[in-house]
Amino acid sequence: MTRLVTAVGAAIVSWFTYVGEIVLLALETFASIFSQKIRWRLFLAQMVEIGLRSQSVVVITGAFTGAVFAAQTFFQFNKLGMGSAVGAVVSVAICRELGPVLTALMVTGRVGASMSAEIGTMKVTEQIDALRAL
Repeated sequence: MTRLVTAVGAAIVSWFTYVGEIVLLALETFASIFSQKIRWRLFLAQMVEIGLRSQSVVVITGAFTGAVFAAQTFFQFNKLGMGSAVGAVVSVAICRELGPVLTALMVTGRVGASMSAEIGTMKVTEQIDALRAL
C-alpha cells in the first residue's frame, strides 16, 4: 500500500513540478518581452531574412503549383464543357486554400533549415557549450 501511495505521490509532485516550470518559463518570457530594449537592427535583419528572402521561393512554388492545378482542372472541366470556369476555380483554390498553406510550408522549410544550420555551426564551434556554461 505504501508503494502505491509513494508512486502516486511522486507522479503528482512530478506533474506539478513540470507545470510550475512551464509557468515560470511563460512568466520570464512575457517579462523579457516588455522589459528589454528592442534591437531594431536585428529585428529588421530578421524580417529581411525571413520575409524578403523567402519571397522568391514562395512565388516560384505558387506559380508552378498554380500552373499544374490549372492544367489538371482544365482537362477535367473541358470534358464537362466548363472550360471557361477554370480561371475562377483555380484562382479561388490557390488564393484562399492552397496559397497560405504553401507559403507557410515554404517559409518554414527555408527558414527552419537556415536556423538549423546556424545552430549546427554553433554546436561545432562550441558556442552552445559556452552558453550553457554561462
